[in-house]
Amino acid sequence: MLDQQIALRWINQNVKAFGGDPAKVTLFGESAGAASIVAHLIAPASQGLFANGILQSGSLDNKWSMDTPEHAYDKSMQMAALVGCNLSTSVSENIDCLRKAPVEKFTEQLWNIKLNFLEFPLVTVSRDNGFFSKEDAFSALRAGRLNKDVNIMIGINHDEGYFWLIYNIPNYFGSQDQPQLTREQYRECIDQAFASHSLVVREAAANVYADQACEQGSPSNFYAEQINQMIGDYFFTCDSIWLSDLFAQNDYPGNVFIYYFDQPSSANPWPKWTGVMHAYEIEFAFGVPLYNTTANYTSNERSLSRKMVQYWSSFAKTGRPAISNPSKSEIWPQYTKDNRKWLYLKGGKDEIKAIDHRKETECKMWRSARDIEYQLFVQAASQYRPTTLLLLPLVLCFAVYLRN
Repeated sequence: MLDQQIALRWINQNVKAFGGDPAKVTLFGESAGAASIVAHLIAPASQGLFANGILQSGSLDNKWSMDTPEHAYDKSMQMAALVGCNLSTSVSENIDCLRKAPVEKFTEQLWNIKLNFLEFPLVTVSRDNGFFSKEDAFSALRAGRLNKDVNIMIGINHDEGYFWLIYNIPNYFGSQDQPQLTREQYRECIDQAFASHSLVVREAAANVYADQACEQGSPSNFYAEQINQMIGDYFFTCDSIWLSDLFAQNDYPGNVFIYYFDQPSSANPWPKWTGVMHAYEIEFAFGVPLYNTTANYTSNERSLSRKMVQYWSSFAKTGRPAISNPSKSEIWPQYTKDNRKWLYLKGGKDEIKAIDHRKETECKMWRSARDIEYQLFVQAASQYRPTTLLLLPLVLCFAVYLRN
């Protein structure tokens, strides 16, 4: 994160020499790259270094993107033990041991740390004084203590969950054939993915996404799809919606725009049932269907990609996404507390259009679960004595637009 911050400062100081405008810098990130942008919204030293942020399928309070100091310390000590450090010594001695350990040991042992579902070994720490100053990032997000002058474009994909289910629950989701689950198997998947949550939370999730009235009577792709939506909502989508609401409901100066991407790719080698997974909007935003002539993209896909490139570029330049000569349905509505509209993105005639916001019931349930998590964090933090912690943020697809 500090490396990114230094790069942003350099851009701010030097971009004029390259024909750019330091007042029109746009950060563009997907997944952990999107989470990084939110971190820069909070970090005091990043204030004023960018005007717009494009956040594709990610936010800083995604469960996988940031650790509490306590959890980061636990993982750091696990790593110390795995590379052969003597845990009976002081923390400073363990840190010294970790610094001296051969990098090969780290790469060999990194994924032997005990992790929950969709958790990574080393991520940003919420109370990193070197980056967030004296702020705790979890508390800052809840209280709205962040840069409010940045325009943000936030994105959600239809099938955010399947990608992670394929790797984490392969016995049900690792086949070419569309998954067919019974209700019992549906519950088994919930228990596995949300093992760190209480039974009350798991019961609530099971019933919100498929109550008893939804009983299929036999194995069905319905339950697999509900697990897909559940994983996507908890680990990605709801946090993006909450960040959007934080800006919109409080009338922050920054404008908010939300898209819902629902276009499968003809170039995707995965089974069709995987749909529009996490990160699968990237090829369209970068215009791949426009220049890749061997992947058999359809005319609808090329048209959608052309318009997405225009939306993204326009937002980077002006803080508002627009395309040339739009139809009425293709005008992207600003997301406000009085007009909670998203832009639906799919190839085909009249498929780009404003839609009502979604996921309200699901995200209310997950917000209640997060409230419990946050209270436990606050209680633990009041008893915690900070130490130097490992910090290695995961950054995927983090880029900078420089527009004049």
